Amino acid sequence: MILRISLALALMFLGWCYWTYPKVGQLTYSLAAEAESRIYGIEEHNIQIEEFNYSYYDSAPSSRKETIVMLHGYTADKVVWLRFAKYFTDNYRVIIPDLAGHGKSNYIESENYSIPSQTARLSEFMKELGIEQAHIIGNSMGGFITADFALTHPNMTLSAGLVDPAGVSSPSPSDMDKMVSMGQNPFFISNQKDFEIFYPMTMAEPPWLPGFVLDAIADNYQQRRSDYEKIHHDFAQKNLLEEHLSELSVPTLLIFGAKDQLIHVSSAKVWQAKIPHLKTKIWEDLGHMPMLEAPTRSAELYLSFLNNL
Repeated sequence: MILRISLALALMFLGWCYWTYPKVGQLTYSLAAEAESRIYGIEEHNIQIEEFNYSYYDSAPSSRKETIVMLHGYTADKVVWLRFAKYFTDNYRVIIPDLAGHGKSNYIESENYSIPSQTARLSEFMKELGIEQAHIIGNSMGGFITADFALTHPNMTLSAGLVDPAGVSSPSPSDMDKMVSMGQNPFFISNQKDFEIFYPMTMAEPPWLPGFVLDAIADNYQQRRSDYEKIHHDFAQKNLLEEHLSELSVPTLLIFGAKDQLIHVSSAKVWQAKIPHLKTKIWEDLGHMPMLEAPTRSAELYLSFLNNL
């Protein structure tokens, strides 16, 4: 009882602090992520590769276990994989980077953030960490990078996991596509109202977060709007993969949430048509980030895929 009261008072205090000091919401988010990662035995590290300083999670830096590299989507960060990643740390080395220009990895305006550029950076990142081969799994833009990496670096790719991936044209427009066609990109946040429209589009079953933390995330989107516009300009609807997917030779799993509002589930048919050996799972009740909405279910599916390679 005392612990519950103390926790409630702490949350009330942090909520009050947020209104007087907006950075407290972001600090709360960071501290919670740090605590959660430590519980799972996943530590945060940094590495400098040319101009970029990468922040990344690593569950076993000196391990000889097979490695899984997990890639987040556009405007997201490495934290979105934590509750999924915890199911793999006993048997795999798990690495989760903040991609260049995202999370705690620095943004450089003069750099290019196209998919080929991000794929090349992933190759250098793995080499710098001494990883010769890995299972790669990515969500959204991270799925786009995963597929491109598997095509261009098949000898470094043990398998490819695609979670609501970008990278192909969609037969039916998503809710986001419809908004963009009218000149409104939901990722470009100018105020709190914009964020209130955007956030429910990212997941059908979002995990609970305190309101003041969501407000801090909205504030971060507003502050980084110009960065995200540049990154989007460099990668969105460019270097699409349809013409090359038949060349994808590594074992590949596609996971999709049918309620995805950002990438329409009909694009799954494009992946299926182009990759003969593709294994596919579509969940009717999930949205754009199954690994965050249903981490246990998603991890069980992915682990079964890996165990049957």
